[in-house]
Amino acid sequence: MMKVTQTENDKKVLIIDKDKSVTGILSNRLKSVGINVLTAADEDSAFDVITKNRPDIILLDIFMQSKSGDDLLNVLTINQLSSNIPIIILSSAIDVNSKVYGFLSGASDYIVKPFRFAEVYARIKNQFRIISMQCELEKKNKELMEKNLLLQEMTITDGLTGLYNKRYILNRLVSDITHAARYKEPISFMMVDIDHFKHINDTYGHLAGDILLKNVAETLKNTVRDVDIVARYGGEEFLIVVPNEDLLGTKMLAERLRQKIESTSFVIDNNELSITISIGVKSANITSDSGTEVTKLIGEADLALLKAKSKGRNRVEVFNSKLIVEKAKTQTQESHNFQNNLSANITH
Repeated sequence: MMKVTQTENDKKVLIIDKDKSVTGILSNRLKSVGINVLTAADEDSAFDVITKNRPDIILLDIFMQSKSGDDLLNVLTINQLSSNIPIIILSSAIDVNSKVYGFLSGASDYIVKPFRFAEVYARIKNQFRIISMQCELEKKNKELMEKNLLLQEMTITDGLTGLYNKRYILNRLVSDITHAARYKEPISFMMVDIDHFKHINDTYGHLAGDILLKNVAETLKNTVRDVDIVARYGGEEFLIVVPNEDLLGTKMLAERLRQKIESTSFVIDNNELSITISIGVKSANITSDSGTEVTKLIGEADLALLKAKSKGRNRVEVFNSKLIVEKAKTQTQESHNFQNNLSANITH
């Protein structure tokens, strides 16, 4: 005797036909091989069944009409409740045009009356197989999407802190600066550096240093606004992008970050660490959307950071044009000292 698999035994078939003799015969035969059968004789009863006990397959007499006079096939294939349920046509029409009409209207298969049960069963089983394959494909597509999302996240995320990485933030800033220039909005940057981080690594070990970096990253992220972007720029440095905020607002935010870190005790391996940070701030009203603005603006924030560190650390400094002059003087002096040392070594 023909049997369905356990998986198919859980599926339901809805027969829609006003001919009770057809419905009765098919229903009994399908039930005899373990298939759950639902029946309906018109549009209302069909949608009542579909709403309460959604079938996996519909067997439909092609001549069934809706209340509006349209073919019920068309109604079923466009209704949101039934549009994705496979429909197998039952029809006494054997001409090619009827079959073509059925398939073009959305039917998945076509069976001519009078039918043999073995054929009906085989076609139902084939639809079950297609449904199973579609479910498996959807499952694999979902898994693939999840893996792609994870891969994408890995390419833009710093593995240690969970923040955006340097590569992502630099690429992102090109579009952010373009947006700021287009809408004439200010955009600000903060370069943040953990003071004396090398000493922490040397004293407590690199593992402790890594844990501290994660804790500081989390504190920074939880303290800034939702629209601000925090990224690990490298080593113990962080870059914070503050969109649509002027210098005064950004400086206030930087000071809040500095105070938050200073007042927080970081407990690592039973060691309570009190640390400070230095912050350089650059704020600008962008007039050009050129990608070169990214390097320029970050460089100016970095100059302000160097100023904060040279003035004793644990402070906020704002970029001004004098810092460029000071940097040029420092580089000139360093070059001069290098030349003098080189000449002295050659002489000796």
